[in-house]
Amino acid sequence: MLVSVPESDDAGPAAQLDVRLALTDATGQYDLYHAFAQPGQKLDFTVTAIGTSVLDMYVNNTLVGETRLGTEPPNVYSAKPSASPSMSP
Repeated sequence: MLVSVPESDDAGPAAQLDVRLALTDATGQYDLYHAFAQPGQKLDFTVTAIGTSVLDMYVNNTLVGETRLGTEPPNVYSAKPSASPSMSP
Protein backbone atom coordinates (compact mmCIF):
# COMPACT_ATOMS: atom_id res chain seq x y z
CA MET A 1 0.00 0.00 0.00
CA LEU A 2 1.36 3.40 -0.97
CA VAL A 3 0.45 6.29 1.32
CA SER A 4 1.23 9.95 0.73
CA VAL A 5 1.55 12.31 3.69
CA PRO A 6 -0.80 15.23 3.02
CA GLU A 7 0.42 18.77 2.56
CA SER A 8 -0.24 21.05 5.51
CA ASP A 9 -1.42 24.64 5.13
CA ASP A 10 0.20 25.82 8.33
CA ALA A 11 3.49 23.91 7.99
CA GLY A 12 6.36 24.60 5.65
CA PRO A 13 7.80 22.01 3.25
CA ALA A 14 10.54 21.07 5.76
CA ALA A 15 8.08 20.67 8.66
CA GLN A 16 7.88 17.33 10.43
CA LEU A 17 4.33 16.01 10.87
CA ASP A 18 3.35 13.37 13.44
CA VAL A 19 1.91 10.60 11.24
CA ARG A 20 0.11 7.53 12.56
CA LEU A 21 -1.48 4.76 10.52
CA ALA A 22 -3.86 2.61 12.58
CA LEU A 23 -5.11 -0.68 11.16
CA THR A 24 -8.33 -2.25 12.43
CA ASP A 25 -9.16 -5.82 11.39
CA ALA A 26 -10.77 -8.94 12.85
CA THR A 27 -7.96 -9.25 15.42
CA GLY A 28 -8.31 -5.70 16.79
CA GLN A 29 -6.56 -2.36 16.23
CA TYR A 30 -2.83 -1.66 16.11
CA ASP A 31 -0.50 1.03 14.85
CA LEU A 32 1.03 0.06 11.54
CA TYR A 33 3.21 3.19 11.52
CA HIS A 34 3.81 6.01 13.99
CA ALA A 35 6.64 8.44 13.28
CA PHE A 36 7.42 11.88 11.92
CA ALA A 37 7.28 12.50 8.17
CA GLN A 38 7.48 15.44 5.81
CA PRO A 39 4.47 16.75 3.87
CA GLY A 40 4.24 14.99 0.51
CA GLN A 41 6.48 12.10 1.62
CA LYS A 42 5.53 8.68 0.22
CA LEU A 43 5.30 5.69 2.57
CA ASP A 44 5.16 2.17 1.11
CA PHE A 45 3.87 -0.77 3.19
CA THR A 46 2.97 -4.40 2.78
CA VAL A 47 -0.18 -4.89 4.85
CA THR A 48 -1.56 -8.22 6.03
CA ALA A 49 -5.01 -8.08 7.61
CA ILE A 50 -7.64 -10.60 8.63
CA GLY A 51 -11.24 -10.08 7.57
CA THR A 52 -12.76 -6.67 7.01
CA SER A 53 -10.07 -4.07 7.61
CA VAL A 54 -9.80 -0.29 7.73
CA LEU A 55 -6.66 1.85 7.69
CA ASP A 56 -7.00 5.22 9.45
CA MET A 57 -4.43 7.97 8.84
CA TYR A 58 -3.84 10.57 11.55
CA VAL A 59 -1.67 13.65 11.12
CA ASN A 60 -0.89 15.56 14.31
CA ASN A 61 -3.57 13.45 16.08
CA THR A 62 -6.30 14.47 13.59
CA LEU A 63 -8.01 11.86 11.42
CA VAL A 64 -7.32 12.89 7.81
CA GLY A 65 -8.17 9.73 5.89
CA GLU A 66 -9.77 6.31 6.07
CA THR A 67 -9.25 3.47 3.59
CA ARG A 68 -11.12 0.16 3.50
CA LEU A 69 -8.63 -2.56 2.63
CA GLY A 70 -10.84 -5.61 2.58
CA THR A 71 -14.42 -6.67 3.12
CA GLU A 72 -15.42 -9.99 4.57
CA PRO A 73 -18.40 -11.66 2.90
CA PRO A 74 -21.55 -11.39 5.06
CA ASN A 75 -22.25 -14.19 7.53
CA VAL A 76 -18.95 -15.90 6.88
CA TYR A 77 -18.48 -16.91 10.52
CA SER A 78 -22.12 -17.38 11.46
CA ALA A 79 -23.08 -19.61 8.53
CA LYS A 80 -24.74 -22.79 9.65
CA PRO A 81 -23.76 -26.05 8.03
CA SER A 82 -26.16 -27.17 5.35
CA ALA A 83 -27.87 -30.52 5.48
CA SER A 84 -26.05 -33.38 3.81
CA PRO A 85 -27.32 -34.19 0.35
CA SER A 86 -29.68 -37.13 0.37
CA MET A 87 -28.49 -40.27 -1.27
CA SER A 88 -30.83 -41.56 -4.00
CA PRO A 89 -30.95 -45.31 -4.58
